[in-house]
Amino acid sequence: MKKLREDYKFFMKLFSKNGYIMYNRHLAKKTKPNVAIYYGELFARMEMLYNKESLSEDNYFSYTVEQMLNFTGVPKKSQQNAREILVKMGLIEAVRRGNPYRWYFKILLDKDSLHKAFIG
Repeated sequence: MKKLREDYKFFMKLFSKNGYIMYNRHLAKKTKPNVAIYYGELFARMEMLYNKESLSEDNYFSYTVEQMLNFTGVPKKSQQNAREILVKMGLIEAVRRGNPYRWYFKILLDKDSLHKAFIG
């Protein structure tokens, strides 16, 4: 029994962090799998920056198209599509800043929008 518990802890640690992305199946069913992957990765990035106390005062954070492609495999065109869908759903704000420009995101934690997106 103890061995099983140790194996379980090892696999949970492995599966919950390294190489995996938060993915909400309800959002994927309402939109597309790439939208759920994109949102999950944005949320994970925000959480990481929040935990490191590195999130900006306005709660925006940058994520380049190339970074997103490297972390998720979601191609540029699909990222654009996901970004537009998530903005329309009221789940994120996305703005371009800088020269050369980068995308900056803010996860909107509006309970009504989240409820509609994830539950119904």
